[in-house]
Amino acid sequence: RLLSTSYTGNRKLLLWQCGAGHQPWQARLSDVKGKGSWCPECAAESQRLDGVAVGQQIARERGGRLLSTSYTGNRKLLLWQCGAGHQPWRARLNAVKDGGSWCPECAAESKRLDGVAVGQQRGNKQPLLWQCGLGHQPWNASLHNIKECGSWCPACAADGRRLDGIAIARRIAEERGGRILSERYAGVDKPLVWRCGAGHPAWTATLNNVKDGGTWCPYCGFKRESECRRALQALVGLGFPKCRPEFLQGLELDGFNVELGLAFEHQGVQHYQFVPFFHRTPSLFEQQLARDAQKRRLCLQHGITLLEVPHNCTCIPSLLSERLAAFFERRASSALAGLRGIASASRGV
Repeated sequence: RLLSTSYTGNRKLLLWQCGAGHQPWQARLSDVKGKGSWCPECAAESQRLDGVAVGQQIARERGGRLLSTSYTGNRKLLLWQCGAGHQPWRARLNAVKDGGSWCPECAAESKRLDGVAVGQQRGNKQPLLWQCGLGHQPWNASLHNIKECGSWCPACAADGRRLDGIAIARRIAEERGGRILSERYAGVDKPLVWRCGAGHPAWTATLNNVKDGGTWCPYCGFKRESECRRALQALVGLGFPKCRPEFLQGLELDGFNVELGLAFEHQGVQHYQFVPFFHRTPSLFEQQLARDAQKRRLCLQHGITLLEVPHNCTCIPSLLSERLAAFFERRASSALAGLRGIASASRGV
C-alpha cells in the first residue's frame, strides 16, 4: 500500500509498504510503476531463496549436495559436500557456479593421478623416474609396479595415511564424547593431542594406544579419583581406601572411612550421559544409572554420607572442603541435640 497522502511530482519520494508487513521504504512513483521496483526486503528474501535453489541445482548436477540452508549474498561462504563423501568444505556460490570450483579433495586426487613419467622406458621392470601431479619429490619405480601393482608417489601415500589417521582419530574421539586437537598425523608411534568431553586438560597419546589399547582421558579415571582421596585425607587426617562394603551388595566405593561413616565417589562423564566407549548400548547406560541410584539408596539406609564429585568439577579440594564443613556441622548439630535430650531426661528424673 501507499502510505504517502500527497504527490508533488515524479522526482519526489513516496512512502510504501508491502503486503508482507516489512519496513516501509521510500521510492519514486516512476521507479515502482515503470521499473518494477518494490520492497527491498522482499527482494533480498527472494534472492536468498534463489541462491539456495541455484546452489542445490549445481550440487545435484555435480553429484553432490548443498548443506547450507540459507543464502545471504555472494560474499558469504556456503557449505558443500561432493558425491564421494569427502569432508564438507566452504565456497562462495559464484566460485562454484562461474569459477568451476568444487571439492578440494577430489581435485587433489585428480592431480595425484595425473602424474608424469620422467625418463625413458627401458623395459617393463626397469626403474623409471616419476613425479606426481602435486610436484612431490620424484621417485624411481618400474612400469610394472605402477601399472600392475598400483604403486604411486610415496609422498602422496604418506599424505593419505596422515589424512586417514586423523579421520580415524576424529571418529574414535567423537565416539568417546571427546575430540582430537591435533591436525596432522605422522604415524602410529607419534603422539596426538586429545581432549575428553568433560573438558579436562588435554593430554597426549598415540593413535594405537587409544584405538587398540583402550586408553583415554587420565583425568576421567584414576587421577581424578586419587585427587579426591588426597584432598579428603589432608582435610580430615584419616584414610579413604577403595572398598566393597557388605551393605552395598557387591557395589564399590571409590573411598570409604568407616570411623566417620563417610564415603566419596568421583563420577565420570559416563555417569551423566551415554558415551559409546563406556556403555556400548543405551541399555547399558540405563543400567549404570540404576547402579548409581542403588548405591545412593543403600548408603542412605546405612547412615553413610556419600560425597559425589562430578566430572566437570574444576576445583576438587574446594568442593570437598565445603561438603565436609556441612557434614561436620550436621554431626555437631545431631550430637548437640542428643546431649540436650539426655539433659532433659536427667532433669525429668
